[in-house]
Amino acid sequence: MKFNKLVAIGILMATMVGNVQAEVVNSASVVAEIEGTFTVTTDEETKLRETASPTGDIIKFLNKDVTVQVLEKYGDFYKVAASGVQGYIYKTQLDTTELQAVKEAVIVKEKVANASKGEAIVALAKKYIGGKYVYGGTNLETGVDCSGFTQQIMKKNGITIERTSRSQYAANGVKVSVSNIKLGDLVFYGKNGVTVDHVAIYAGDNKIVHASDSKSGIKMSNLYYGKPIIGVKRVIN
Repeated sequence: MKFNKLVAIGILMATMVGNVQAEVVNSASVVAEIEGTFTVTTDEETKLRETASPTGDIIKFLNKDVTVQVLEKYGDFYKVAASGVQGYIYKTQLDTTELQAVKEAVIVKEKVANASKGEAIVALAKKYIGGKYVYGGTNLETGVDCSGFTQQIMKKNGITIERTSRSQYAANGVKVSVSNIKLGDLVFYGKNGVTVDHVAIYAGDNKIVHASDSKSGIKMSNLYYGKPIIGVKRVIN
């Protein structure tokens, strides 16, 4: 590393005391927070984002050689704390020389994190039950169609997917069997059982949440509500 760790830790902790708290993790999982793991930014305009996604909103830009505390690893992003603010930085904008411990801990925790993400997706989707169906719509407040609904719900959870149901099925996530379906998975339907023309979010207990049609709007239905299921895709990393 290019800096004195003891000095860096002292400077950072002086500004962070009382602001950064360790995340509480289920006792059955591995604690992914690695207290005392510090590194520095490597770009002149390092992006601190709200979510672990290249499309996540930027909280602020950090200069090069700014000391940050590394908390967790999410795919290609690291969750960090800097100047009392927590966010996510892409791996190439950090000195990752001594961050292997963080990576290994989060890999063990991955299943727990994914389960929580699925629950968050379903909880958010349910909040919009009763909302309007608007063909071509992508605004959760004023109206969405089936794929606009899934796209916007995923976007709010830091996941970027395509716009239409067919392109979502073709390009996003990995295929899983119906028998292995989990919370937050996308379920694709088609009248003829071959061509995708509808998509929904699996909500557990053989239920889905979807923007159904202009008459019923956003609602909860049975997994096998009428149209044949063409496939299931998992877009949660």
